[in-house]
Amino acid sequence: MTTLPDAVEVVDLPDGVRYRLPRRDLGGLRYLGCFSLGLGLFVTGFAVTWAVGMGGGLGGGALHWIGLLVALFAVPFVLAGLAMIGLGLAVVVGRSEVEISGGRLWAIERVGLLRVCWRRPIERVRKLVVGFGVTENDRPVTSGPLADLAAIKVESEGAGPLLLAVGYRRELVAALAAELARRCHLAAEASMEVAPRIEVTEEKWQGRVKPGFEERTDRPAGSTITLDESATGVTLEVPRAGLRQGSKGLFPFGVVWCGFMALLTGFIVFSGGLGDPEGFWIFVAVISLFWLVGIGMLLAGINMGRRRAVLAVVGNQLLVLQTGLLGGQRREWPRDQLADVRSGPTGMEVNDVPILELQIIPREGKKVGLLGGRDEAELAWMATVLRRALGINAECKMQNAEPEPPIQK
Repeated sequence: MTTLPDAVEVVDLPDGVRYRLPRRDLGGLRYLGCFSLGLGLFVTGFAVTWAVGMGGGLGGGALHWIGLLVALFAVPFVLAGLAMIGLGLAVVVGRSEVEISGGRLWAIERVGLLRVCWRRPIERVRKLVVGFGVTENDRPVTSGPLADLAAIKVESEGAGPLLLAVGYRRELVAALAAELARRCHLAAEASMEVAPRIEVTEEKWQGRVKPGFEERTDRPAGSTITLDESATGVTLEVPRAGLRQGSKGLFPFGVVWCGFMALLTGFIVFSGGLGDPEGFWIFVAVISLFWLVGIGMLLAGINMGRRRAVLAVVGNQLLVLQTGLLGGQRREWPRDQLADVRSGPTGMEVNDVPILELQIIPREGKKVGLLGGRDEAELAWMATVLRRALGINAECKMQNAEPEPPIQK
């Protein structure tokens, strides 16, 4: 029988159980919640005010309807502001609940009488992962108020991960995870359904290599990257990926955005409804912001598609030369200053799929990300080539008697 902390209230339900967690013990971090709450109120209020002004402040006739159309662009900002308000309330006065009922595992975030729920069928749950600590630059934070925070990640078949008890102390989270695993087994047996064993694991670091990176020694089929090996080191030449594949959809989306803005701008200008000087300058200020967004996406997509890179290991030095739309950049690191070279997430996602990049991790300072959006197999292969040339592979892995497979050119 798992012993839960006294602060966790256990409520028996007709068909399950509910765990009511206390308010998060965040200490000074609550001020961040206040900041998020205030910023959300400002963004939401500004977006609503601007939308009302655009919808009714540009005159009548055709221009009035165009104003209403432009006002729709405020909707994402309103939603973003509401999300910040919700996050702030959750940090300041919110608490979590976890419920097992109706054959489902529920994650509940409650702020007063308001609550938001997510659920997963218990028979599809495959693993409960207890993640300890918060990461910074993909390294665990080991000191300060963030170091002791944890959460439970529920991995299910046919669904994305579900987070439980986010932002609570690790002792409470670990005990709750063990209790949930036990309860899920009992629920599966009572319903006479055969469910696979639910495993409780902990995310930990082994050496300097973050779990999840797998070396790849074989060259990906169709890769255009050139590998040159010599007695002094190796050189990888990465050509342009092209606007279609290299921009990950950013360039086409920018084209559509700018095309829509061109039609909208032309219609408003040639409709003849901008005779009022005050309305004209309001229109110019607002429309310029949307044009800047579209142009920014175009430039970013072009840069991602046209960039080239050369990565070389010469002696005990790692050299990186990147050229793109904004010019070239050269960087270098001595071998003894590097902790790892691997592929990892950039922090951006497309259709809920993380965009990966080649990451150079120094022993001190921030990581350096390169070639974001390239093929995942190519990134893993390049990381493997550089790791072995630098000797990082031998340092980070446990020694074994099996020889390493050769790198395929």
